[in-house]
Amino acid sequence: MARSHSCSQLKRRLAQLGTRARRESGSYALEAAISSMIGIALVMTLIQGWMYYAASNTARSAAQAGLQAARVADGTAGAGQSAAISNATAVGGITNLTVAATRSGQTARVIVTGAAPVIFPGVPLPAIRAEAGGPIERVTR
Repeated sequence: MARSHSCSQLKRRLAQLGTRARRESGSYALEAAISSMIGIALVMTLIQGWMYYAASNTARSAAQAGLQAARVADGTAGAGQSAAISNATAVGGITNLTVAATRSGQTARVIVTGAAPVIFPGVPLPAIRAEAGGPIERVTR
């Protein structure tokens, strides 16, 4: 008799577990979908940060290259601007690139501005700006 009582309890317990399993069907798929979306968004955010950092480094490098061309004894502001543009376009990674170069009597200055490529449309990023300046080289005899 005790055995039939435990069998009926076991049957009830199995029926309860089956009802719970039916209520929770699909919950794993939903959790996996949500977790995947969060993971993808995190990876894309990291990639966007890397692209901004790379564009910032490219702008600094282009400004330095432009300064080196503009500050030599026979250099010009146009040569500095041209060198900065060719450096930035060779490396890539900057959109809306603008370069301004000036050369006065004693100093040369190159300013590179632009933007990093955007992965998330509609999410504004700060503008990229790099500036390099220094004295003009003088030849002494």
